[in-house]
Amino acid sequence: MDLRLIKGGKLALVQCKQWKTRQVGVKVVRELYGVMAASGASKGFLVSYGDFTGEAKDFAAGKPIELIDGRRLVELSQ
Repeated sequence: MDLRLIKGGKLALVQCKQWKTRQVGVKVVRELYGVMAASGASKGFLVSYGDFTGEAKDFAAGKPIELIDGRRLVELSQ
């Protein structure tokens, strides 16, 4: 895990991937979700310069995981 954030007693985990040319797949999202469950995290963020596969987006849907792609990362930094 790249970052562990605590706010109001709640733990959030952040995983960063430096992949510009590859899409982040569902395996990485599943791994984050497993680490979240094991550590009691209430939120997870997966950040990538690139994009996420449809399967990764589908798996994250409805879970406390926010996928932040390169486009969104630029928006957040402005």
